[in-house]
Amino acid sequence: MRSKIILGLLRTVLLVFLLVLSAIPLRNPYPRSIETLDGYPFGRGNAPEPIRTEILHQLAEFQRGYSERELEQVEEFTEGLASYFRENASKGPGALVRLRRFAHRHARVFEQYDVLMNPTLATPPPELGFIGPEVPFETALERLKWFIPFTPVQNVSGTPAISLPLTRSQGGLPIGIQLGSAMGAERTLLELAIELEEASPWPTLAG
Repeated sequence: MRSKIILGLLRTVLLVFLLVLSAIPLRNPYPRSIETLDGYPFGRGNAPEPIRTEILHQLAEFQRGYSERELEQVEEFTEGLASYFRENASKGPGALVRLRRFAHRHARVFEQYDVLMNPTLATPPPELGFIGPEVPFETALERLKWFIPFTPVQNVSGTPAISLPLTRSQGGLPIGIQLGSAMGAERTLLELAIELEEASPWPTLAG
């Protein structure tokens, strides 16, 4: 199934060349800078003691836990995230520092490149319920880690991205290709997206 993702990415690269643009393969520009450790995203990093103390103070109220009545109002996955965070709250300050460092490093990538291109998801669209509310927390968390490894880059850095359904799975489902760019470069993404759509239109519900 992942071969379809790779073929879709290569097809998009070909479209870029046909548009008389340039595209080059790029190794991960930040290996080990953005990762998931023991299920806790971006868990390494040391925060200065004053920042650490302040953040832990703000987390104290959150760590108190929930009443039975409150737990009845949230899904199991939300409850699982809250419990997991409470168990790992001491990693929070370092994680925040790590996230900020990553955002700065990500910005430097665009000093050399206009757009980064990658699959939107790591696999074609799964069946309904793959990460549904009835899936046990640990299972859902593990599935998410491998299902969406690319989009957190934009979540962390705050930079713009756009996903285009430029290819299809064997079952006819759309497979997205994500284009990401520098902070404030939405125009670049929209202009490229328009050119790609004109060069290779995709089916729509409207026909």
